[in-house]
Amino acid sequence: MKASGRHVEQAVHGWVSTVLEADSPGHVSGRVRAVYDERIATMKDERVINEIVTFRLPEGATREEVFRNFEKTAPTWQQNPDLIRKNYLHDAENGVAGDVYIWTARAHAEKWHGTVFREKLRALCGAEPECRFFETPVVVDNLAGEIVKD
Repeated sequence: MKASGRHVEQAVHGWVSTVLEADSPGHVSGRVRAVYDERIATMKDERVINEIVTFRLPEGATREEVFRNFEKTAPTWQQNPDLIRKNYLHDAENGVAGDVYIWTARAHAEKWHGTVFREKLRALCGAEPECRFFETPVVVDNLAGEIVKD
């Protein structure tokens, strides 16, 4: 889906919802609004890409260890200028973890998940990540009460 107009706002909506002021639902602070507006402006001519990364966990990895590693890496991803949103995934039953990323462009996903990323993950988990990319032709945003199509 080409990220323009209303869709850009929808693509960033989930990111903004995490920093909404608690005492004023649906409104954001001036600082957050400025960052939000800047991200929208830079995405006008790009396609929003969803990437799903999965990998096998080391044998015996506990839920606490996995979540601790998630929390440890979160601040680094928060500072990433090309990333709109990241959700960490954990499937204890099947020994799999992963992430869902929403990027401003596929090139950004490929840049941040290149050789260095893969080597770090192999060192941490002993497994090669599987990365899959998806365009976003339709977005159902229940918080905004809208369906956005390309």
